[in-house]
Amino acid sequence: MTYSPPTPPVQPLQRLRVTDGLLINAERWRLAYDYHRQRQSLYYQSLHQPGIVCGLGIHPISPPDKISQPFQDQRWLQVQPGMAIDDQGNCIVVPEPIDFRIASRVEQPTTIYLVLQYVDPEQLQQSEENPVLTEVFRIDEKTHPPGPGEVEICRIVIDTQAQLELPTDPFFPQINQVDLRYRRQPRSRPQAVLQIAQVSPIAPSPQNQQSITNFQAFLRSIEVLYPNLLAVDAPHPIELVDRNQAVDLRDYDVLYLQTQSAQSLTDVQVRSLRYFLMQGGFLWVEVSVRGTQLAELFTVKAQLQTALSQIDRSQALGASADHQTLQPLRQDITRELSATQTALSAKLNETGLPFRTLAEQLGQPLQSLQTMPADHPIRCQPFQFGALPIVNQQPVELFFSDHLLMLVGDLSVVWGGGSKEGFARDQIRTAQEFGTNILHYAWQRQHYRQLLATPAASTS
Repeated sequence: MTYSPPTPPVQPLQRLRVTDGLLINAERWRLAYDYHRQRQSLYYQSLHQPGIVCGLGIHPISPPDKISQPFQDQRWLQVQPGMAIDDQGNCIVVPEPIDFRIASRVEQPTTIYLVLQYVDPEQLQQSEENPVLTEVFRIDEKTHPPGPGEVEICRIVIDTQAQLELPTDPFFPQINQVDLRYRRQPRSRPQAVLQIAQVSPIAPSPQNQQSITNFQAFLRSIEVLYPNLLAVDAPHPIELVDRNQAVDLRDYDVLYLQTQSAQSLTDVQVRSLRYFLMQGGFLWVEVSVRGTQLAELFTVKAQLQTALSQIDRSQALGASADHQTLQPLRQDITRELSATQTALSAKLNETGLPFRTLAEQLGQPLQSLQTMPADHPIRCQPFQFGALPIVNQQPVELFFSDHLLMLVGDLSVVWGGGSKEGFARDQIRTAQEFGTNILHYAWQRQHYRQLLATPAASTS
């Protein structure tokens, strides 16, 4: 799951009122000192993210000589000197190498997280004779992702033996090998944060796993294409079930669902989605057209439009005799194109019928993006689009309401770039940028809704 920076506390700061003759004691000194600490923390949380500044390398080591026999195993790691900053703006300095043993015992491969945490020296029992306090730290191992105040050093998937070793390939570490891929470095704080979950496929198929992989590739691309938007994804796709205690849909701002045009929703899935939308969530549905009549109609339309363009060019360059010869052919192609467009429009109206019905039940029928002005946010924020992306010579179609967006086409196929079609780099980037526009629109809609919401009535 992607790290989500905490929101700074919304509370006023208090500072010491200085006047002539003010007597300084420990309490007043602490008040002045705490004001500067809180101000620094507020500044850091507002503009920056935590991470490792330098150093803090890590590698497996042999057991130290002075360790008793029961702990003489291959579970030992050594953390090198370095510095990090946590999400409160606290500096964590590791001045010398630290030996650490992974103590967790597991029955099946389990991810262990090694984290660094700042420790306030005033919370420790120290001699009052020493007027100087040294800020310290703590290294912990956990079986769940780092939480507030924790900076990840590394993670390791260990088995029952836990024979730790260096990774053969640091880009693809194996079981019991040190994994550094998820270490974070301090950077600017994104102002747009979305909690996103991918919905488990309605009808599982071999293509569904590729869809999950492509969606993960898309979310990774956002960090580079538009760092101001942070998409915090759920660790696994979620299922739409009734009253699922393990998954609370209110934890997510956006649900992404990839489906086929002919598939329908169960009553349980409809109830779950309706509940999610009524709570203010945003549903993004991608309806695949691969191997469907829609794909054939899109292809025929593109071929007819190409033929018309060629005829127009020939007429512009040719003689009047050529014009008379080509004009009947042009009329035939125009009629066929009109019939194809009519069939295509009818088929598009049938596509994704369960989601169209769901939108109408909420009083928000789906509208086509084609009817929206050129400065609609999906078209121009943050990336400018003059036309919708084209995938395999088939333009995607987009329909949306306030809480639901339905994209007809195979945009997600391009995100990963590893399909058999062999998409060019500019095609991949175009698809990723358009997906970023959709998520940015979802965030803007949610952000405005929160700002305009009526505060809940306070109770005495």
